Amino acid sequence: MKGSTPRWQLHFFLVLLALAFVGQISCFNPHPISGRKHFVRLVNNLQNEQLLVKCGSEAPDDLLGEHLLGTNEEYEFGFRMNLYRTKFYRCDMSYSNYHNRFEAFTATKHFLEKCGGVHCIWRAQEDGISLYNIKHDQWSLMYRWEIQRI
Repeated sequence: MKGSTPRWQLHFFLVLLALAFVGQISCFNPHPISGRKHFVRLVNNLQNEQLLVKCGSEAPDDLLGEHLLGTNEEYEFGFRMNLYRTKFYRCDMSYSNYHNRFEAFTATKHFLEKCGGVHCIWRAQEDGISLYNIKHDQWSLMYRWEIQRI
């Protein structure tokens, strides 16, 4: 039949198209955590103290503003990993004349193991800032408070 595509060419084209699609998926999702949504939660467990929280990422549009948390209040934000898995968030926590600036999320295997999953929960208390490991149901003191110089 004149003008029709031979069957083998059609099959060859479909196989190439499928391979290109599979290659595109693995290229844009190089690691299982890349497409998942991650969360950072900050909890104020200080006795009768308000906690000021400021968080942001490496990008200017990822500044999340200031949040004033009363006792037992919490603030949570979520995000998806970027293509190169370089996403990180730093947070400043302060109360009274104490403060600390720390990495609340880093896209490394070691850090994600400390969180125990896609939810990283930080707790401010009188002795410092603790991180909760969901898999082990365990809090670990990660940072001590520093005295603010006024």
